[in-house]
Amino acid sequence: MKDLSVLDQELLHQIYIHFAGMTFEETSVIPLRTEGQSGAELMLAFLSLRRKGYVVATEKYWGERLYCISPEKIPSIHEAFFTPNLDEVEGTGIQLIRKEKQGIVLDIFSTLVFLSQYKPLLTTKGTLYKKSIQGLTAVIQLDLEDLRDLSLDVLQPLLKDYPQPIAVILDLLVLLNLVSIDMEEKQVIIHEKSLYQWLSLSTEEMTSIVFHIVNERYNDQHREMQHFCQSIRCSTFRAGAWLDVDKIMHWMIGQGLLVEAQRGEWQSKAVAWLHALVGFGWMDMAISEGYFRWKRQSEYMDESASSATDSEYSSFYVQPDYDIMIPPNVGFLQRWRVLLFTEMMKNDHMSVYRLTKQSIARGLSKGIVIEEMIQFLEEHSLGEVPEHVSIVLEQWAREMHDESFEARNGQLFHSIEGEGANGVFMDSVRLLSNTVEDIPTPESLFQGMEQIPMRWRKEFRSYHFSTTTTIVEQALAWHTKVEMTMNGKLAEFTPTNICYSPWMVRGELTVLQDQDYQVIELYPNDFQEIKLLIPPFK
Repeated sequence: MKDLSVLDQELLHQIYIHFAGMTFEETSVIPLRTEGQSGAELMLAFLSLRRKGYVVATEKYWGERLYCISPEKIPSIHEAFFTPNLDEVEGTGIQLIRKEKQGIVLDIFSTLVFLSQYKPLLTTKGTLYKKSIQGLTAVIQLDLEDLRDLSLDVLQPLLKDYPQPIAVILDLLVLLNLVSIDMEEKQVIIHEKSLYQWLSLSTEEMTSIVFHIVNERYNDQHREMQHFCQSIRCSTFRAGAWLDVDKIMHWMIGQGLLVEAQRGEWQSKAVAWLHALVGFGWMDMAISEGYFRWKRQSEYMDESASSATDSEYSSFYVQPDYDIMIPPNVGFLQRWRVLLFTEMMKNDHMSVYRLTKQSIARGLSKGIVIEEMIQFLEEHSLGEVPEHVSIVLEQWAREMHDESFEARNGQLFHSIEGEGANGVFMDSVRLLSNTVEDIPTPESLFQGMEQIPMRWRKEFRSYHFSTTTTIVEQALAWHTKVEMTMNGKLAEFTPTNICYSPWMVRGELTVLQDQDYQVIELYPNDFQEIKLLIPPFK
């Protein structure tokens, strides 16, 4: 934040404390004015934050103008103002609350595979049938226990009748534009172009995108919860280190981010959120529910996570029993290619796919000839493909009259050309309404400046009664200060209210020499000398 002035930083600090990442109206900024600061100085700082991208304007669908801190800058802002310095918890003897999960990215992939292979139909209400829901539940690891006590009011109406884990995953698929719900055809449509763009990303890129969507969409949007989530993400907390929720809550109270009287309420919500992060595969929790740790960290926080080599790793094991063992570092695009003609038996740290007669038929129906399937297995198998496996695959193809299927070579190698797939999906992170950039100029805060005498702003001098009152009234109109003397000492006065008959002004006076601040009422003869103060701006 080296590009911000002291006043800019002070205002940003107050905005972050009061609103975190929540939206707010411009009028909500006015009460954040500090002692001795004029309204003009406050609004100039606000415009500066907007020009430099720290605060953005959003326009709701009904035309309402709101503001918020730029989501991309919130982590760095939090660390600049609030960096927890807490001791790690000794990990000896800590027991995990339940077994490790592979995470939401794998659940998204498993769901896409299920939808692609089984093409489940929808009821007249637009929801999946019970049997399909049971099938989906069997292939994902996210469960009801992970999402307990978590409010999911943001879910789309069609998804609210589903079990929460299924609803969340389908919601993510829609947000990522990977699927849409077709009410006319009564099915879930997979968007092939978006699908292959998604599969072309590395696991780290996928995780970063989903992490930001999950935090912005499913987390409690109150400032207290947002402050908690940013606090536990600070870089001072290394991955694998056990942390104590109680200590973090105590630290937040000391920093003014949480009120002691509300600690119990927000601690319960914090624990519920930690349970969800466990289900998403990003965190471990102890049985006591007081301790937690990040499994890994940096790749979840950085939207610009670079493409890793796992998307290029493509080798697997073809077993004599027709199983294909998929190591954890095989990219999802390669997994998808394998699943074009295999069955998904298990998606876990080591995934298991199986060659079956039905899966070969499905591959043939997609236009992939049996020679291409076998060649693909031979090229990517770690070790030779067992001879009898190739023979049986050819036999199955002959039995199904391979020639009756339309050949469309290249299906196995379908991918999206070009770069920038990450950027396509990062657009899904922006869950706020359209941003608008018509930032007013600083001059707009001082309408009619060219019409007032220059000497009012340049010369510190005495004026006639009528001129003095006009200068003070102009300062009030522009929410700025006047310079004056009080008991022979130089002072600055910010008018806040004027009464007439007789003329009197109420406002805030700061004697510069000793920084003495007071709210005071003044009359025309109190202004022996006066100058209109316009804050400097660029």
